[in-house]
Amino acid sequence: MSLNIKKFSIVTVCKNSKDLLEETILSVINQTIFKKKLATLEYIVIDGNSSDGSDNLILDLKKKYPQISYYIENDNSLFDGLSKGLKKCTGDYVAYINAGDFYNKTCFEIVDNVFNSNTDVNWITGNKIVYNNKSEIIDIFVPFQYRSRLIQAGVYGKYLPFIQQESVFWKIHLNKEIDFDQLKKLKRCGDLFIWKCFSKKFQLYNVNSYLSGFKYHENQLSFRETGTTSEYINEFSFLANKLNILDIFFIIKDSFFWLFLKYQSFFFLNNNVLITFNKFDNNWNKVKKKINILYCWLCDSRDKDGESKLSIKFCSEISTYYDLVIIISPFNKIVIKNKLIVSNVLKRKIVNLNFYYKYITPFLGILFVWYIYLFKRKKVAYINFLPLWNSLIFLLLPNKTILGPITGYDYKGKIFSFETFFRKKIVPTLMFISIKIINSKFNNIYFSTINLIKYSKNLSFNFKNNYSSVFIDINKNNLESEKDKKIDFELKCI
Repeated sequence: MSLNIKKFSIVTVCKNSKDLLEETILSVINQTIFKKKLATLEYIVIDGNSSDGSDNLILDLKKKYPQISYYIENDNSLFDGLSKGLKKCTGDYVAYINAGDFYNKTCFEIVDNVFNSNTDVNWITGNKIVYNNKSEIIDIFVPFQYRSRLIQAGVYGKYLPFIQQESVFWKIHLNKEIDFDQLKKLKRCGDLFIWKCFSKKFQLYNVNSYLSGFKYHENQLSFRETGTTSEYINEFSFLANKLNILDIFFIIKDSFFWLFLKYQSFFFLNNNVLITFNKFDNNWNKVKKKINILYCWLCDSRDKDGESKLSIKFCSEISTYYDLVIIISPFNKIVIKNKLIVSNVLKRKIVNLNFYYKYITPFLGILFVWYIYLFKRKKVAYINFLPLWNSLIFLLLPNKTILGPITGYDYKGKIFSFETFFRKKIVPTLMFISIKIINSKFNNIYFSTINLIKYSKNLSFNFKNNYSSVFIDINKNNLESEKDKKIDFELKCI
């Protein structure tokens, strides 16, 4: 530890967060570095005029800990309050932490050591940590890499995992890079804006350690109004740089590494000496040694259109054959047990699928399926975004992958564009190629429509045609009755 005593400036902005505040404040006050008198603290708490008794709690703590500077001010948003707090900072190192989150007790010592040992490093973040409501760590993974150009393009949180704000620390001179006039106008995405300001000149470094964590709770700004991060992402889209070809290249390249790091808890779920937090009964349990799990990749699990609704229904039906059906998708982590969804962790809500979700995630799904197939030796399923003409997907998937429901139709109209030419002249050939591949590799096949019957008749094993469900027409708010189509939920070939 350097003999040059440094000051930490920490900001907490709160409003009506009494039940969450004390743990957060004490995690700052009780840092080991202060007990050892190796650093000093400036703790700025900005209260947006709470009405739940937060002021009495903070004032009581301030009497015990004079390091706390407490301000009660009306503000227009969290980031209006944060702007005020950051402008008041006079320390060497700066960070802000929200009510409910808290620091590891040795966090500040680690931060001080990192900055003292790496004088060219100006801002850092730590491993990604998630807490449950009991403040227990239930998930942890090491970030891969945060590229400055992708930070400025708003990639992290939209296409790749978020930068965990609670673990970010920076040197005081970076405050000069923040456009505070713009920051205080923002309602949700202020952290993304700050990171963009920093990344124009400085690289974000990952510290392979536990600094802080993120706790899910009802009062979080990202989820309180919409239940998703969609409004958070959309607000920043107007500030982000436009994606270019090089950005897309890095997104694709980095996605493979992030995929493994982000889903590592699922990859190791069947380790029979592992004790893990069970989100179904909110307790810590040994993982079953011989649990019968089906891992499903869904390119689209939004439950907003016919194909995604059909896919969720499909996974629900086949869950009767397994102890658990675990669905991984770009939007959700879903666990189904005996037709009941027992866990549905929403990651993001996207209304319109963009290029990445339409054309990149299907191939990320293939990598996921291969990992489970090779290393976990478990049954795998690849669900939706399965048009019969996409021979490449059928070719790349592992043998015996459960497929379904497969979609497609023959175009009977006139040729008047490249798309219609492709559908009429090329697609039928690709469909027959797909059937050849399917015949040689797979056993469990489901077709969503009877329009494919002429192709499915060429299969050398049992299959299911016309697998359908009840669809909701979002625009017309009408129901297509099950009686309008033959329903087949027998699933005997599973």
